[in-house]
Amino acid sequence: DSNAPYVRDAVHAATARGWTAVVMGARGLGNTEPVRDVVNLFNPCDLVDVVAGVQIVDQVSDEGTPIVLAGFSLGGITLCNLLSRFADQVPSSVCGAVSVSGGFRCDMLDWDRYEEVFQPVILPPILGQIFARYGDQIEALLGPEKTAAFLASQSYRELFN
Repeated sequence: DSNAPYVRDAVHAATARGWTAVVMGARGLGNTEPVRDVVNLFNPCDLVDVVAGVQIVDQVSDEGTPIVLAGFSLGGITLCNLLSRFADQVPSSVCGAVSVSGGFRCDMLDWDRYEEVFQPVILPPILGQIFARYGDQIEALLGPEKTAAFLASQSYRELFN
């Protein structure tokens, strides 16, 4: 959430030093407008918005301006994914990055203990909330059989297979 106190404090500290701070809010999360369809839900493994955002910051910055990226929590995971999977699309003006997070890459979704212990607790309520809002669209995209499998998923591996 870009309105969280720790984000506002970081922006204030950056601007007090004369730096420009840009905060990205993922579509459909936090205080952003709800997305209109399920296809546009934020996925921390899909970095199209992040790549575009960093490229826009580079394009509007004065030539030679160094850019340092920072990510907190989910933003930290997203930042590490960006730098490890899309390094060739990161502008050369990006000279540093700071990630503050408990996880680093989406391959953690495949960790056995995480999959066996935490995902069955975390995933069903998330899927229920998504289905409550986008159920008709999901059924239209997937059909009845795949929709049932979607709702029965107990792990991200089941969900994406």
